[in-house]
Amino acid sequence: MERQAGLHAQDDGLRAKPARGGRLPTGQWRKCPVGRCLRRRLGHHRHQGCRGGGVQGRNEGLSDLGLLSFYLGIEVHQDHSGITLRQTAYAKRVVELAGLTDCNPALTPMEERLKLSRDSTAEEVDATQYRRLVGSLRYLAHTRPDLAFSIGYVSRFMQRPTTEHQQAVKRIVRYVAGTLDHGLYYPRCPGAAHFVGYSDSDHAGDIDTSKSTSGILFFLGKCLLSA
Repeated sequence: MERQAGLHAQDDGLRAKPARGGRLPTGQWRKCPVGRCLRRRLGHHRHQGCRGGGVQGRNEGLSDLGLLSFYLGIEVHQDHSGITLRQTAYAKRVVELAGLTDCNPALTPMEERLKLSRDSTAEEVDATQYRRLVGSLRYLAHTRPDLAFSIGYVSRFMQRPTTEHQQAVKRIVRYVAGTLDHGLYYPRCPGAAHFVGYSDSDHAGDIDTSKSTSGILFFLGKCLLSA
């Protein structure tokens, strides 16, 4: 099984690390008379006659790709002031998927005090297309915590979506169309940073089950860590 490319932190920012598969180049394996052993791959050789173990053995065949700029659809911008994460290109594709490329942007992702029901009597829509669009929006929420509540709300109606639910999803997409460059910003914080959390609840706001919807935000200094 191959490992995926990963990230590792350094003093000067996030750096990219190339993927490493389940085997090293042939020339490196030949240095070990015992064969293709796991210890060789981890750089901890203790077999008699082995050469080139230790840290050097672990890093052979790897190269520094520089500062991370793109990872799984997330665009990363790093400078002396901090790190910015956004998904501008991906957000544009979501807008195109919804067929709202030239739409009028919305100022908010959801109408105030909007209440939708699973037992809606409105006309049903294509459930597959609805799930595809909502699923695409859910991935966008990784760098857009301002969308988390509204996307979570429309996700409740995957089983039998109607035109009412579809209109709510389109409202989110129209908001995304006007905020394509929004994302997360993590400034450099010299000195001590305080960990602060906020929470809220709508108190039995679900009209179908009378369950409450809660929300939380955690900050380390000025940086949002969880939403």
